[in-house]
Amino acid sequence: MNNRDPYDILGISSDSEMSVIKAAFIKLVEALETNSGNTGDNILRSELEWAYSELSDPNKRNEYRNKKGSIDNSVRDISEIVSDIEHPTIEVENKNELWSVLLSTGIFLLMIGTIGYGLYFVGAARSDKEYFGDGGKEIQSIGSSITPVSVIPTGIPEISVMHTATVESLKVTATHEALVVYSEGLTATNYAKMMPSATPTSVLVQACPNAVSVNIRTGPSTAYTILGQLLQGDCFVVYGRNEESSWFAITEAPRPSMNDGWVSGELIDMDSSGNELEVIYLD
Repeated sequence: MNNRDPYDILGISSDSEMSVIKAAFIKLVEALETNSGNTGDNILRSELEWAYSELSDPNKRNEYRNKKGSIDNSVRDISEIVSDIEHPTIEVENKNELWSVLLSTGIFLLMIGTIGYGLYFVGAARSDKEYFGDGGKEIQSIGSSITPVSVIPTGIPEISVMHTATVESLKVTATHEALVVYSEGLTATNYAKMMPSATPTSVLVQACPNAVSVNIRTGPSTAYTILGQLLQGDCFVVYGRNEESSWFAITEAPRPSMNDGWVSGELIDMDSSGNELEVIYLD
């Protein structure tokens, strides 16, 4: 191999595939044929043919590629050395930043320790024994001397486990009539909770396009994507609307892919005004 680089002659990078090499060669040869007439064209054409011939051989192509890669690496190493010479203070700055972080951490920990010691000194962090000392025994003796209040049973059965505390308080402080009223109210409340709630019936309106074709979109605006078109005579069911009642949500369309799509109110005829339909809000 000589010192000529076929990649440089063809003006391509060393990682180019064979298809790129061939395309570059053909383009350069065509350019020479267009501008023929100079004495140096024959020399340049022979250089191009030599470069293409060299790179057509896979083994030679890899050798030129490796050679060019080693040259690029050596150039990169030299540039890195020059960069280190031009910026010698980077390592020193990193060390200064590390010492600054360590110093800040040490000051913070010292402040935490000082605050903790101050709280302990003024009594904010003392234990119960340190606070009360022997006084704790006095509190216990006072608690033991309290006479428990006796509760007279009334013989009235408990209403439920959930309301034991309320019933017991009524046994002590209320009359029998008050307890009966409370029990009746509790029973009525529980009965109301067990009653099934009424499910509102959905309002559905029949509608048909009033134009030759109408667009069905993913939302109540022309800014939404078009799902498809329905032709005049393709009727469907309207089950929802936007706040202005200008766009309506449809279902049971002749084309199932358009179910839950939206259509403009100006392009359809409905059985009613549509104001009774549920307002649907998109996320």
